[in-house]
Amino acid sequence: MFSSLINKRKKRILHLVVHNYIQTARPIGSNVICKNYGLKISSATVRNILADLEKEGYLTHPYTSAGRLPTDKGYRFYVDSLEENNQLTVKEEMLLAARYKINNYELKEMLWQLSHLLSLVSHYTGFVFSVSQEKVIFKHLKLIHLSNKKILAVFITQAGLIKHKVICLRSTITIKNLKRMCNILNDEMVGFTVKEVRNKILDKIKKEKIAYKEFLELGKELNEQIFKIKEELYLEGISNILSFTNNHQRVESVFNILQERKMLSYLLEEKFDKKENVKVFIGNENSYPQMNDWSIVSAVYKTGDYPIGLLGIVGPKRMEYSRIIAEVDYISRMANKLLEQGEEE
Repeated sequence: MFSSLINKRKKRILHLVVHNYIQTARPIGSNVICKNYGLKISSATVRNILADLEKEGYLTHPYTSAGRLPTDKGYRFYVDSLEENNQLTVKEEMLLAARYKINNYELKEMLWQLSHLLSLVSHYTGFVFSVSQEKVIFKHLKLIHLSNKKILAVFITQAGLIKHKVICLRSTITIKNLKRMCNILNDEMVGFTVKEVRNKILDKIKKEKIAYKEFLELGKELNEQIFKIKEELYLEGISNILSFTNNHQRVESVFNILQERKMLSYLLEEKFDKKENVKVFIGNENSYPQMNDWSIVSAVYKTGDYPIGLLGIVGPKRMEYSRIIAEVDYISRMANKLLEQGEEE
């Protein structure tokens, strides 16, 4: 780490190079640093420090006699040395809160709105990644008779999230038996995780002598379509990345990652460590070479004490990290608060 006087100078100049590149996308040389930032040292001294920083792997230059620009190592040091209390202003938080209003806790709608908001405020690609939620707690199930072979199932979790699905059956089921099935599940499955419900539901049905076949088919469908909560990925603003590079090959490579959702899901699943603080993954810190020119800023969102996914942005390495980190952190806290409100209700 930089500790001595000369190393403090190195730190200052490294920050200036990274900040300049984030703002202009252009390398910077010693003369421009001295002229624009009013350093009380000579251009020759700055030039020597730039050379040292390049030898140490923090900077590079695109061609001979060009100015310097940051490497992934340089970006990493810059991000790690940002003040931890980077926060949005009260006015910025109020503007975000005003634009983010949800009238219900329909799970898919909420996650889509989160990804849209992240894209909107960052001008990059916003994502929400919901991991497989085997520990989601059963609160209530509604089974609505639409026709003899068609049921609307509405599942409400303890955190207030809603999942609904129209289930088509091969055999008919009466309204009376549907109500009986619904009462059995609501009486005996409340408080169990969906994983436990999946294990218990068929055993419970086997003990029922009345309408056994009807219950068995419906139980299997509920397990597959309602209580099997798979990981999901919501993306908004993929086209935003077009404005950050003229290199068509780089754009195409990251487009492939974003459009091939399985690849991005694998990448995000690797980063899901259930910690609440914002994480930044820069360039080659990501698993795929196609991500070498891009960064991911992510934070965990949760229901109660249980983390259920990641949200954040994918953008260019030369993003305004301080602003983006503050936005991702605030939106993750907004999501947590909404989920807490749903749980209370």
